Amino acid sequence: MDTTRYDLKSNSAIPDEACIKNSQDYKFPDPEDFINSSYMDFSILELQDVLIAFSKSISETKARLNYLIPKNFAKFISCKGTMEQICDDYSKNNIASSNSSSSISFIVSKFESLLKKHNINLDEIDEESVTIEVSEDAAMMNLKEMLRSNILNFSIFMETLGKYRKLVENSKKLDAIKPEIIDFLTAVYEKIVGEETPFEEMCNLTDIYLTAASYQNDYTFDQKRLKIMNTILVNFKESTYSRMRVSDEYYKYLFKSIIKVLEYLKEEQVEEAIHHFFKMFYSLLCKTDPKYCRIVLRQIADFTKSINTTASSIREFRESLSDLKTDLFNFFVSTASVDECVEIFNVFLSIFNERETKKAQDILLKKTERHLISSERHGFEFLRDQAKDVKTISSCLGSRESRNMKQLKKRIGEKKDAEIQEIVKGFKLSFEVLNGVDDGVINMETKILMEAVKIIDRSKEYHTQILCECRDLIVKHGVILYFLRSYLKLETPVLSEEERNRVESLSFQFGFLVN
Repeated sequence: MDTTRYDLKSNSAIPDEACIKNSQDYKFPDPEDFINSSYMDFSILELQDVLIAFSKSISETKARLNYLIPKNFAKFISCKGTMEQICDDYSKNNIASSNSSSSISFIVSKFESLLKKHNINLDEIDEESVTIEVSEDAAMMNLKEMLRSNILNFSIFMETLGKYRKLVENSKKLDAIKPEIIDFLTAVYEKIVGEETPFEEMCNLTDIYLTAASYQNDYTFDQKRLKIMNTILVNFKESTYSRMRVSDEYYKYLFKSIIKVLEYLKEEQVEEAIHHFFKMFYSLLCKTDPKYCRIVLRQIADFTKSINTTASSIREFRESLSDLKTDLFNFFVSTASVDECVEIFNVFLSIFNERETKKAQDILLKKTERHLISSERHGFEFLRDQAKDVKTISSCLGSRESRNMKQLKKRIGEKKDAEIQEIVKGFKLSFEVLNGVDDGVINMETKILMEAVKIIDRSKEYHTQILCECRDLIVKHGVILYFLRSYLKLETPVLSEEERNRVESLSFQFGFLVN
């Protein structure tokens, strides 16, 4: 056995001490190490990857080999050709070494045994097929080199991949560029989930990622895509807050952004994105006025009609838009007067559908009910003004027979009765004082009649009801009954001489009550 190895660059013999010691202990050098050290200056760098992949594969388990060989068949073809070129190179340069020859023979024999095991006979491959194979191999190697050098240059990488798309789609050698695509996807993914990536750039990178991922199946794809979608959703929200302002430009940005977001998100995330979209509009439009809101809400409605997305997303848009209109209406009327509420209702009415109109009417009804309960107006003031409020607000609540109008009348009736009872209670209290007075009766009668005048004057629609509530007390006092009998529809009472004298004294001041 030859105990000399050669420096391939100088062709000078170098003693191999290991082989000299004991030729029986000789072991073939590692093919990968041998080829790498011998051909480090080879012009086609991809050959190193091919040979490395092949030398690794031959040391794998049987099950692994069964998987690798069909999948890497193109690499084996290239490897065999390379082995033959190496042999020719040694032969032409008269390089002979047991080490190198044995290493090459070892690789070739392993390769041929694997081909035989899988029933692949290279001699049966016709010349045309070989030519095509070699041509495709050269193109794939060229593509591999270009992709490898542009992994961090995303646009050029995708342009290159697109340029060779036909080759990649029609070739069985797609696995040859798998490492480059995986490295590229990793680089794009890290950029997408980076903290400083703007939303628009993130969307562009996501488009690139999804396109590149279509070339290569990756078991981590679903997991990474979920992380990407979550990142996009968060970034979308943050970008809308940072740009938030009342302007047409911002509305256009929201429209454009939500369309882009919906392309990426899963159904369970779409609802969250749409809710945020309308939340931003609500926050902005609350700072404006009803008429301006009407203009923007119409723009959103037109956008909702034109958007091209799933049926469930469109349904979510419509429901959210309806809620937005109702919420804005509720916001504006919450601090408005009755007259302002009617004006706001009429502004929104032109963009309300039937269901939204009913919701708005319910809001007005509840506001009016709360207004009645918490109103600072009481007694005569309430009785005077409530009729005006009912007439004003009723124009928004539908017909007199509508449910809302009936409900409003009921609530006002309850409040009115409560106020009348308070007035009656105060009027009755005056009689209790009169009953305990012996001297100065005429003065107390004067005060009671003055209170009656006040009731008649300040509650023209309800004074008869109030006086009738006190009828039992009035009829017990002849002088009081004399002046108020017409309101109670009673006959002139029979008076004592003393009572007639007091009537005569009081007629100058209260005689108009008799008439």
